[in-house]
Amino acid sequence: MAASGPVSATSLTVGTARQTSTNVSLDTGRNGGADVWIRDLGTGHETRATFDGEALTPQWSPDGTRLVFCGPGDKPPLKLLLKQVGIDGAATPVGTSNLPNFASGWSGDGQTIVSVRSDRVHREDLWLHRLKDNIDERLTLNTDFSESHGRVSPDDRWIAYETDASGRREVWIASFPAGEIRRQVSQGGGASPEWGDGSREVIYLSADRRLMSARLDGEPAAPRALFAVPNVAEVDQLAFPTANVYLAASNGQRFLFAVRTRDPNAPPINIVVNWPALVSR
Repeated sequence: MAASGPVSATSLTVGTARQTSTNVSLDTGRNGGADVWIRDLGTGHETRATFDGEALTPQWSPDGTRLVFCGPGDKPPLKLLLKQVGIDGAATPVGTSNLPNFASGWSGDGQTIVSVRSDRVHREDLWLHRLKDNIDERLTLNTDFSESHGRVSPDDRWIAYETDASGRREVWIASFPAGEIRRQVSQGGGASPEWGDGSREVIYLSADRRLMSARLDGEPAAPRALFAVPNVAEVDQLAFPTANVYLAASNGQRFLFAVRTRDPNAPPINIVVNWPALVSR
């Protein structure tokens, strides 16, 4: 289904809060900033979760009780912020980083947060923050190129991610967290990996805007096209390396997309023909 409500092209995430299917999105059009909103997909009821206009890339915890997102907090750079859903109060900073740190996802057990840190040397790297011992760890699968958009499989065995080590963005998987086994999934370009059918399927967007699926049976199977999404919203991946404009349900049968829509307030386009004749009058 297509996204509706206060959805921007910056991030979507779907989870289960209080046993209700909900969608989290960013609103960037009402006050010029970016805030997190929670929408009940069954009733359409919306609740605002942040109020400072500086919240980016929200991600549900697996149990639907917490949200991690990034923002400057008291001062830059962007850092990870953790908020309990349904409880008043400010979000709590987690982890320590002198670099911009973008929330990307969670481990299946809800004990580890995946993020992407950006700098001029390594560009984009995948990091972990373990909540239990408050330790940050750079994943060994990182290369001298950019790795981003990390998504851990529900069974915590694999992490799907993007890398441009080949010269263009492709989707790979690696054993989690050690990364000793690595396999390329996409062919001809791929981005925004998500997990479907539990941990048995990797879904991603191809370079020509088709939603693709690759089954995992030991080795990733050849990807197959599910359907085209020509009007999918576009995101500046350099500015938001973990932003996702679509989501897959856990069974891989339903999808939520942020799509481009025509501005109803835009003036009509008028085409003038034989305009030299008008000038002579």
